[in-house]
Amino acid sequence: MSCGETVADADGRRLLTRIEINREDLRNATVSEPEETGRATGTVASVEGISEAPAGLPRRGDSDRPRHEVRSPPREVPRRPHHRRRQPNPDPSEAWESTFDRSIEADDKHGPATLTIIEWKREVDRRHYLCDEQGVALHEVPAAVAAPGFQYTAYLKSPVFRELEAELPLAELGHETLAGLVAAGREELRKHFEERLAARAGDVIKDWQAEEVYPFVEPPRDDVEAVKRQLFDVVAYTASPAVNATKDKRAKRLSLRLLQETMESEPSALRRILEEVLKLPRDQVEQLDELLQHTTLFSIVTASRRSRIASNSCAGSSISSSTQK
Repeated sequence: MSCGETVADADGRRLLTRIEINREDLRNATVSEPEETGRATGTVASVEGISEAPAGLPRRGDSDRPRHEVRSPPREVPRRPHHRRRQPNPDPSEAWESTFDRSIEADDKHGPATLTIIEWKREVDRRHYLCDEQGVALHEVPAAVAAPGFQYTAYLKSPVFRELEAELPLAELGHETLAGLVAAGREELRKHFEERLAARAGDVIKDWQAEEVYPFVEPPRDDVEAVKRQLFDVVAYTASPAVNATKDKRAKRLSLRLLQETMESEPSALRRILEEVLKLPRDQVEQLDELLQHTTLFSIVTASRRSRIASNSCAGSSISSSTQK
């Protein structure tokens, strides 16, 4: 069953028409009588029971296929009689794992916004939609947020997108209002998956601690060491399918120790270790690489390492000068 509501201007009035089409009889449609409305012109369509799932969506039972809304310019639909046959509505919640709503505060260029994130149970194409307050998708931008181990769709909702709908293609081109709002949405999305990764990593770390293969025994001594530990946990969690591929505790311990020493002494070699030694799939390595480049944890650890190198260099120069004297 497909349903639509279309609003169009006619003789100085704005009219709303409702349309229903059954996929078993696509030649006929049920069209309501037009009624006056104050809504904006346009068409919202809801499609149920899709027989061919869009790219990236599950292709099994109808219950796995979420209901999607698309928006298009209004157009006339011929009025023909149709006897409707009701079908049970699919339950989209059976296809997704979790949903989250996160608030984005207003700034001097835009008002508050809401970010809704759906995490899927199966692999999907990651998408990031710009929506009006009602959640109707108006435009799509690249997701651009790495989240190893997660399949997601993000919906950034704000009345600004409806007000500036004609300018949405400029959102990625430095638009004065839209660019900042999209960037704020991505930053919130990035924070969300940092938190989710940390939560998932915690369960895996507990198992490793119970097996006595986790390379850290003592708690962190200071804040910097705590941040390093958090970053290691995220990397180790991403590599956990490869680490846990064996039941040999010595092999697990060795793999985790190798990760630890690489991150401490030569972070630039981490990608090679993950790909060539632990045999992690390249797409997962690339996602982790992108995540590390943007995460605040990585920035802190990198700055700490540079500071330590500089300190050691200064100490070496001082010793050299003293020796020469």
